[in-house]
Amino acid sequence: MIGSDSADAAAIRARFDALPERGALPPALAVAVNTILSTLTDEHFPGALFPGSLDGDQAHVVVIANSRSQWRALRPLLISFAGPTVTSFDGRSTALSTGTPTERFVRDLDPAVTAIIRLPANPRLKETALRALARLPETLRKAPRPQAAFTVATSTLLARFQDRLNVLARADAIAILEQMRAELRLDALNLQFLEIQLHAAFEDWRAIGAMQGFIPLCAARKPPGIAAALLETLFHTRLRGAFEAGDLAALRSSYRDSARPIARPMLGVPQPPPLGAGCGIIYGLEALESEDPALTALARDDPHQSPLLANALFASGSQTAPVADKAPSDLAAAQISLASTEANETLDNLRLAREMLARLGPEARRALLSQAPFEDIWDETAEIADAPIVPRDWAEWFEAIKDPAFTQALEIARRGKDEWPIDDQALDPTAVARLAQSLQYASETAIGSERIAAALPLLVAWFLRDPHFPRTSLSRFYSDILTLFALDSRRGNGVYESAGLLACALIESGLRAPDYRAVLDDIDEIIGQALGTDVVYWVLEIVDCTVRFSTPDEGARLHFWHKCLRRFEGVEAHLRELQRLSLRRLAGALGWPTTAFATPPAAQAGHVSLSAALENQRIGLYSLTGSATRQAQIVLQELCPSVIVDISHDHGGTTPLRALSENADLMVITALSAKHAATDFIRQHRGDKPLAYAQGRGFTSIVRAVEEFYLPKN
Repeated sequence: MIGSDSADAAAIRARFDALPERGALPPALAVAVNTILSTLTDEHFPGALFPGSLDGDQAHVVVIANSRSQWRALRPLLISFAGPTVTSFDGRSTALSTGTPTERFVRDLDPAVTAIIRLPANPRLKETALRALARLPETLRKAPRPQAAFTVATSTLLARFQDRLNVLARADAIAILEQMRAELRLDALNLQFLEIQLHAAFEDWRAIGAMQGFIPLCAARKPPGIAAALLETLFHTRLRGAFEAGDLAALRSSYRDSARPIARPMLGVPQPPPLGAGCGIIYGLEALESEDPALTALARDDPHQSPLLANALFASGSQTAPVADKAPSDLAAAQISLASTEANETLDNLRLAREMLARLGPEARRALLSQAPFEDIWDETAEIADAPIVPRDWAEWFEAIKDPAFTQALEIARRGKDEWPIDDQALDPTAVARLAQSLQYASETAIGSERIAAALPLLVAWFLRDPHFPRTSLSRFYSDILTLFALDSRRGNGVYESAGLLACALIESGLRAPDYRAVLDDIDEIIGQALGTDVVYWVLEIVDCTVRFSTPDEGARLHFWHKCLRRFEGVEAHLRELQRLSLRRLAGALGWPTTAFATPPAAQAGHVSLSAALENQRIGLYSLTGSATRQAQIVLQELCPSVIVDISHDHGGTTPLRALSENADLMVITALSAKHAATDFIRQHRGDKPLAYAQGRGFTSIVRAVEEFYLPKN
């Protein structure tokens, strides 16, 4: 459809029909042309088709799209229905001239993208081409609209996916990914990107390397976070052995032979965030091989660069990037920025490309974006490029989400969680004050608060990148986000794990009594009046957190515990064995009767109890939170006396930790409170043996991981 609404579209159609060029048509063409003209007012058609003169070899149809993203949807359809086999259309956009009345009319509408389809001069072939074009809107109108049948929006599924990744709930994340794949929610490439994101969250580089089409994925256009994960995979699957041997010559040889051809297209400047250790080593190796000044400077400035490479990098000479004699022209600057976007599609590069294109006049911009390869580059970025703004950080994002036209808000936030800085400089007092103020202003609008609630898992993923999480200086900001989530009318959308992380972070950071009570009130609001079985462990984890950390208001904490126990009574018949044990311990501490939560669950045909599944098993627990693993050990052995539960709190790779990793039937890692070196050591020595991740820092999350491994969800 053309125009801002149906009335506007109808008015444009009426003016177009009155053009002198729009004369009477032979009956053989009239039906097809009228069907093509219906695209002007069809709200489901991506853009519109304007039939121009149909005389002789001048016959043509003008194509318009209202945005670059709309053009991305329309272009493959045009190629399929009326491509080079029947018309001149090869998928390229075309700047319009003033040669025909139709072109002049469309130019005055100032659409985002235009193209011209030249029709054959032969009358029979011309009729065939017009009929082919007419079938396109007819087919689209008849096509089923599967989205209408979905009870859960794709954006909600993506939020749930990130929510589960934040707490390392692997099985849940896989189930959500498979649901999106089965329901065709996303195209194949984006589903692969989500799969890479999932494996990267667990640092399962072997799984990424074994993905079908791994090498083509490395060559495809991708978000910077995916590029970083693929580079990390190349290091761990092809270079790590040579690196750990400490032989630089062998490492460089291995890089040249097995990784460099795949890695080079992904080595953009600046580096794709978040940059892992392996990714940084590959940048250093490429700098040594290519002697590229820009890459050398980046590798030298990397604070985490390996000493093995650092010495060689500084010994390679004091290369610096050449300084241009003069600034490039606006056209050259736009071309350079577009090329940089193709090599490294960061939000910063996209924003720079937009700024450079904005300096060009409308004619120069259209001409540039109709040329290869710049048209393809810009089309691939249309989803972000069409946004009213490409924010530099969360503060700018909060300021922008009040605009209803900012429909790309969540897609940009998904990238921003990986790209926007979160360090001492980005979170100085002035920046934190601006962040809080922009959040407050955004939350005062309905659309702003709705978008903030939808982005909660992305915000928490950004928080988790902070090595100092939870920051005391951000306590007020964490609390405001949690309150907005609690007040959101859509809190029943299954996104709650991230809210629990925020709540526990606030409790852990130490709060004043009023703020402590506010957090408990927010959690109470999220739980609701009726507790569901799907959130039992989530609530238990928060209760466990309130037990582990001191409280500024003992009365408020006791009141919260009693309210939770009362709610658990309503679902007692559905509680599992470990849940009952955990609740009995809490109830006993509060002076409740010893019979509380003592009734065993009803036996079911073919049902295997957890106590039976644990018999004679050896379970290893790794966490830096010693009290949590000890409590989990007590609960598991109380449930099944024959189970062997071994604990490790080692900070690095030790002989006992290696023995435990290699011999345990199940190894559980509390990754949210563990050191990277130790968890990496465990993964390395587990091989293909089962490895589970606790979804929190407390003992509840540990026993939950054990239960979900031995008694997986149906």
